[in-house]
Amino acid sequence: MIDYFGFAIWWCCLNSWERTASQLLMARVALLQGFITVEDYELMWLGIGDNPALKRAGQYQQSYYLVPGVYDPSGEDPVDVYYFAEGFWFPFLAFYVSPDADCSDGCKVLNFP
Repeated sequence: MIDYFGFAIWWCCLNSWERTASQLLMARVALLQGFITVEDYELMWLGIGDNPALKRAGQYQQSYYLVPGVYDPSGEDPVDVYYFAEGFWFPFLAFYVSPDADCSDGCKVLNFP
C-alpha cells in the first residue's frame, strides 16, 4: 500500500481522544455509510469525554476531511451530516487494518508532516 498521507509516521503519535475518534469514525467508513450525522458526531465527542462545542471537535473535522453537507433521503426530512472524503478515509481505513498501524514501537515522530 502506498501511504500518501504518511499515516505510518503520525498514527502512533496521536493523543488518545484523537485516535479514539478516528477509530469510531473508521467503523462507519468500513460499513460504507459515507457520512455521520452531526448529531451522532456530537454524541461521539461526548462519549469520548469531550464537549463537541469545543474548538477541538471543529479542528478534527477540518484536519480529517469531514465535509459538512445535507443528506436528503427521499420522503424524509433532510439531515445535517459530515461526509467522509473518500480520497482520505478509504486509504486511512486501509492503513488502519494493515500491520503498519501497530503501535508497539511507539511514536515515530513528534512533529506532523
